[in-house]
Amino acid sequence: MGLKKYKIKNTNILHDGTLRKIGEIIELDEKTAAKLQDVLTVVKETATNNKNQNKDNNPEKTGGEDGK
Repeated sequence: MGLKKYKIKNTNILHDGTLRKIGEIIELDEKTAAKLQDVLTVVKETATNNKNQNKDNNPEKTGGEDGK
C-alpha cells in the first residue's frame, strides 16, 4: 500500500500527535485518508523539468539584467 499526498482543507487536524494546519501537504495511506476524506484533497503529482523552470528565469524574456 503506497502513500499519496493530500492537502488539508477546511480545518486543522491532529494527526500522529502533530497539529497539521489548513493548506499543509501530508502523505497518507489510502485507509487513513479515507477516514479523513472530508478534510483532504488529493494532490496531483506534476512533473517539472529544467526546461520549464528556466522559462520564467530567461533574461531575454524579461529584458535582460539591465532591463533593456
